[in-house]
Order: sequence, then structure tokens, then C-alpha cells
Amino acid sequence: MMRGISTLRSCATLCLMVALLAWNGPAGAAKASECTKIGVCFCVNQDLKITIDGKVANFRQLIVEQHKKGKAVGYLSVPLSPAGGGYMKVNMEVAENAKAAVEKRFGADFAWILNPGTVDANLPGGGGSDYMLMWTSLLEGPNGLGEDFDFVYFVGPQDFARYFELDGTSDMTKIDQFYDKRLKSDPEFEKATQ
Repeated sequence: MMRGISTLRSCATLCLMVALLAWNGPAGAAKASECTKIGVCFCVNQDLKITIDGKVANFRQLIVEQHKKGKAVGYLSVPLSPAGGGYMKVNMEVAENAKAAVEKRFGADFAWILNPGTVDANLPGGGGSDYMLMWTSLLEGPNGLGEDFDFVYFVGPQDFARYFELDGTSDMTKIDQFYDKRLKSDPEFEKATQ
């Protein structure tokens, strides 16, 4: 069982790394190489290092609080970046929807999911490597063993289907209607699709 959890944590870290490395964030700030406990190094914005450390500490405190309540703590692995044609706002909405569904399924008194799409995770001016350092540092745990998390939930097709209200009947029509409605209500979406 422990080996399976270790493999799951490794897979979650790798998935997160691939997703975030594909995102090209803003450039220009002084860069420095920062390495995690597990020996993964990132070229990060020096100005954000204190912010990243603070966010990791805050998330760890949230995790401690949830464990004290007797809850299993999970990490929500979700593609947030627009890499590959995605739209970050929609991906963040899917993530929040998935978090709510998983907590409802397990019971809010028994499980808590850390959603990387939370506003608390924003790094203003941060790029992919900055987010990679933050999430890898958090996921690896204080001892590099991934000890803070009890499980990882991978957002998948069923979560996107739930968000788009797809039920196997005229799903493409539903996607088309969502697209048209979103174009009218979200100027950033319209800009991103041109």
C-alpha cells in the first residue's frame, strides 16, 4: 500500500511538473536556481522566493489544521494552464467543481482537497518554474517524502463532463452552446479564442 502511495505521489508531481512547465509566464525578473528536497531544481524569479516560501508555509498550516480535524487530505491534480489550447478560467472552474464533488462524495467531515486553482496560490508575475517550485516544495513535504498528503485526485474526463453537463446525449451541442454563451459573457474568453 505504501509503495502505491509513493508511486501515486511521484506521478502527481510529474503530472504537475509537465503541466506547469508547458506554461510560459512573464519574463524579465532576476532568475536564480532553487532546488527542492527531492533534488529537482528550477530557475525561478528571485523576487518571488519569499512569497513562494510563505505560500508553502500557509498551505502546510491548512493541511495540519485539516489533519487535526481528522480529515484525509488530498491534492487535486488538474491542468490549469492554457497550454495545448485550454482556457485557464474554465480549468479553474472545473477544478473548483471537482474539489466540491470529491469532498461531497467522501464527506466534508472526512476529506479535504487542496485545489491548486485557489486564489491563494496566485503568484503575481510568476511563471511556470515559480509555480513548479511552489507545488513541488509543498507536495514533497517537509522531509521530501510526500508525508502531508493522504491521496491525490486526478481531474479527468468525468470531471470535465460534469462541468459541461455532458450526459452522452447531444454532447457536442452542449459544448457548442457553452462556447457561444461564454463568448458573450467573458471578453477574455473571446480574446483567447481568436
